[in-house]
Amino acid sequence: MVGVEASLRNPPDQIAEQVAGWTVIVRACESGGLRAWRCVSHAALCVAGEAQVEIRAQSWRGFVFVCLDQTMPDLSEWLGGFVGEWGEVPTDAYRFHSRTTRNTRMNWKVYNDNFLEGYHLPILHPELSRRVQALEFRVETKGDPRWNIQTARPRGEGIWSGVWGYFYPCFSFDVFPGGMAVERWLPVGHDRTDLIFEYFFANDAVDVEETVRACEEVADEDVRVCEMVQQNLSAGLYEAGVLSPKHEHAIAEFHRMVRDSVDPHLSIL
Repeated sequence: MVGVEASLRNPPDQIAEQVAGWTVIVRACESGGLRAWRCVSHAALCVAGEAQVEIRAQSWRGFVFVCLDQTMPDLSEWLGGFVGEWGEVPTDAYRFHSRTTRNTRMNWKVYNDNFLEGYHLPILHPELSRRVQALEFRVETKGDPRWNIQTARPRGEGIWSGVWGYFYPCFSFDVFPGGMAVERWLPVGHDRTDLIFEYFFANDAVDVEETVRACEEVADEDVRVCEMVQQNLSAGLYEAGVLSPKHEHAIAEFHRMVRDSVDPHLSIL
């Protein structure tokens, strides 16, 4: 994901974003639809006459995705069952509110490990744990290891719906009454990751600023612990251990997909 369709209403509106170290440009077409390019020169912006390679751009529920691999299937096919899972979330009616970016000192996979389990909530997220039943946190995989749904029952009315979604490798969103936050964590080095939050709300959403504040607080708490984990990894303090079948099954799936991507001939036990 690189942006939202609302930014591309009037040609030649465009979005510029970094993807896998490349500058990617998505533009709205006069004839409708989207076109996208990868800038070969790694320049900050694609300009007329500069070397460019056209790539694919498609939208889903108001969000714009790009694909650098022309052999991949259509976006809706690639998303698979994830599409139907979010049919009742009215993302098309949400408007962009704000964006925050954290330049973190951690490998992107460390943040994935943190995102894919919920047993750390009572220890690291005291305010969130007061708003949801943290001990009831569940990560549900539904036949496709690339994505999962995470739930924790809310404690009465509040800003948290207790629903999160994840899609491999670096995309998720948090659903709350009247809106949602989209998370992307983009690798920029072996120990550097940009964590991007984008907030969207319905026109009649209430307590918007309080919702953003609470989400930002949780993000700060996650980054602090992940950066500590990265320090310990870099110092060689961790050894491979057994994952919890109850709490870390989604982490095991993630590790398996990473291992298969790096070397499909290796097996994970």
